[in-house]
Amino acid sequence: MPKWIATLPAAFLVAACAHDYTYQPAEHATGNIGGHVAADYQIPPAAPHGDVRLASFGLSELGPATGSGDGRPALHLRMVVSNNDAQPWTVDTREQKLDIANAGATAPAFATTREGNGGLPLITVDAGSKRVIDLFFPLPPNQQSADSIPDFDAIWNVHAGAQDVVERTPFDRLQVEPAYGPTIAPEYGYYGEWGGPFWYDPTYPWGYPRPWLGGAVMRRSPSWRHRR
Repeated sequence: MPKWIATLPAAFLVAACAHDYTYQPAEHATGNIGGHVAADYQIPPAAPHGDVRLASFGLSELGPATGSGDGRPALHLRMVVSNNDAQPWTVDTREQKLDIANAGATAPAFATTREGNGGLPLITVDAGSKRVIDLFFPLPPNQQSADSIPDFDAIWNVHAGAQDVVERTPFDRLQVEPAYGPTIAPEYGYYGEWGGPFWYDPTYPWGYPRPWLGGAVMRRSPSWRHRR
């Protein structure tokens, strides 16, 4: 069995210019995460005792463990799970998927959370609590920029007590105005030193990757929308 949990040195997210595109959920887009439009699902659907919000924070880079700067583009999703049930829920980061057309579904190479004691890759959401989970998905070799990804689906899974909740959330690409300055993720504050806890996929070719470029943007009314 691979060793899924590791003690890692601090990872850094460096401020960068924003990309020309952002991604927004095409369904259930009634929530907000740190200023980003989020899909909001009441779960379990038949008798809700909490909710899941999911938002895209755009493209980032997964840097190698060596810190050489030879980064690889990745798509950053944030998942916020709120549990108002009387029993704990669990989220396995390895079960979350990104489905890009012509590339198939892939699992995250890197995940992190700040609340609680970590527990990655299997995260416990205690009764009456909330967990914020950041997931970084490497992009396919032939789709290394937002120009080549008009849309994608996030396939997510929460074990809500005895019930498995699995949903597919489509995201559309929208054109945005460039934005400059520090990348901001208000639920965590400024992107800077991330001391953990972390989880990484040990099959990733660099050992452990580290996210080091953010992708916050300022939105405007889209001039077009692409749908599959």
